[in-house]
Amino acid sequence: MNNTQKHTRLIVITALFTAITAVCTAFLSFRVLTNEGYIHFGDAVIMLSAAFLPTPYAVFVGAVGGGVADLLAGAPLWAPFTLVIKALVALCYSNKGEKLLNLRNAVGFFPMTVVTIGGYYLAEALIYGNWQTPVFAIYGNVIQSVGSVIIFCVFAFALDRAGFKNKTLKLIGVK
Repeated sequence: MNNTQKHTRLIVITALFTAITAVCTAFLSFRVLTNEGYIHFGDAVIMLSAAFLPTPYAVFVGAVGGGVADLLAGAPLWAPFTLVIKALVALCYSNKGEKLLNLRNAVGFFPMTVVTIGGYYLAEALIYGNWQTPVFAIYGNVIQSVGSVIIFCVFAFALDRAGFKNKTLKLIGVK
C-alpha cells in the first residue's frame, strides 16, 4: 500500500472520529448534581482519537469535532474557543505504544483538566467581560474532565482487551 492510500485511510478514520465527537458532544450529555455540572461523551472520543491516530489528525478531531458540536448545540459563540481548547486537549494524549490506555494517556487527565478549566475560564471571561463570574464554571469543568477521563479509561481498557488498535491499524494498512 502506498503513502497516498494510507493517508486517505487516515483521513477517513479522522472524519469518522470527528463526526462521532460532534454528535457525542452535542447530543450525548447528562447533567450531574447541578446545572453547572454535566458530562458529555465527546471529550472521551477526542482522547480515544488521540490515543489511536497520529497527532495532527487527533488535533483536527478535537478542534473540528468540538467546534461543530458547539454549532450543533446552538452555542456558536463558544466555537472559536472550543476549536483551540479541544485541539490542545488532544495534545495531552499520545498514540505512541501498543495500547490506547498507557501511562501517558492515563495521566493525560491532569494537563487536559488544566487546559479545559483554564481555556474555558479565559473564554467565558472574554465573552462576558468579567473575570469573576467564570470562577463559578470551574466546578462544572472539573466534573466534565473527570467524567470524560472515566469514560475514556473504560472504553480504552475494553478496546485494548479486544486488540482494537493493532487489529484496526493492520486492517486499514497503516501499520
